[in-house]
Amino acid sequence: MSKIPNIDQVLPLVKKPGRYIGGELNSVCCDLSSAECSIVLVFPDLYEIGMSHQGLQILYHIINQQTGLAADRCYAPDVDMEEQLRLNNLPLFSIEQRHALSDFDIIGITLPYELCYTNILTIIDLSGISLRAEQRQKSDPFVIAGGSCALNPEPVADFFDAVVLGDGEEVVLEIIETVRTGKAQGHSRIEILHMLAKIDGVYVPQFFEPRYKGQELVEVTPLV
Repeated sequence: MSKIPNIDQVLPLVKKPGRYIGGELNSVCCDLSSAECSIVLVFPDLYEIGMSHQGLQILYHIINQQTGLAADRCYAPDVDMEEQLRLNNLPLFSIEQRHALSDFDIIGITLPYELCYTNILTIIDLSGISLRAEQRQKSDPFVIAGGSCALNPEPVADFFDAVVLGDGEEVVLEIIETVRTGKAQGHSRIEILHMLAKIDGVYVPQFFEPRYKGQELVEVTPLV
């Protein structure tokens, strides 16, 4: 795990480079290489909109208070930064440590409103991992959703390994510990998903089959 070395070369080419450099009061720079489990908390909209989101700040504070854990942040890039990342073949990165999102054990994405759903696809794509959860490999991060729109997860369920239904601060440490333990014990990705599914309020879409009548969701049936 190493920092992306050439981010500075693209910052002068975007309108508002301050969106991507962090350094705010009370931000935390953790050493990801020494963390037992790491998570990047993602708000799928511009920095100016997401940096004051209280839910993300609460999770960031809770996680970084724990020994052996590290939380960083990321926000959706504006179109000029997205263009530069693609032109220079650079992955989307966290703002504190400038690590690629794919370096983290967990990518936690909040779902604040439906209008940001296309941004979520951009974020996952720029992370360099498969869009669909079922196509991800053992080495890929677990992409987990939460937030107010998570109460209706089916429109974006195919893109998430797990969805937290309810307050994330109630289960975030249990989720991280489950992933940490599963990886440390050499469990497969599907085995860790089964472990996550046992946590109250955690929905693993791969283990359910939605049934529609036209465009109306009729029921969601367990597969396991």
